Amino acid sequence: MRALSFSRVSPVSALALALTLALTLALPLAGCGDKDAEDSGGGVACTEEARSSVTVSLVDAAGAAIPAEAEPVVEYAVDGGAAVPCDSMDGASFVCGYEVAGELTISASASGFAPASEVVEVPMTDDGCHVVSQSLTLALSPA
Repeated sequence: MRALSFSRVSPVSALALALTLALTLALPLAGCGDKDAEDSGGGVACTEEARSSVTVSLVDAAGAAIPAEAEPVVEYAVDGGAAVPCDSMDGASFVCGYEVAGELTISASASGFAPASEVVEVPMTDDGCHVVSQSLTLALSPA
């Protein structure tokens, strides 16, 4: 068996090899890039998934899902800002925001029901990478 010899490696090749090795070892420690490292305090390897801020289930006073025929509408506002529509999952379940932290005011209305709203606090994870998803069951009373 023959030992490896680097005596014939040019200084330029050795430098290129050293830089490649250094970058290969350093990149996994760099986290998600400048924005995520800045947001999370630096150096945290965040995932690229988008987590829901608030998942809302609409029910009536008896706890049954609000029927799609009632055409439910759910919106959210962050820290007192303008209302934004939530994404409907099946007509009675909604996702309000992705990776949106802060105080979210969730408002819902449906035909034949009185409007309702509730405030939900959505914090960030300890590492600052994602929101801590919240769930809300919002009961609508008959109008």
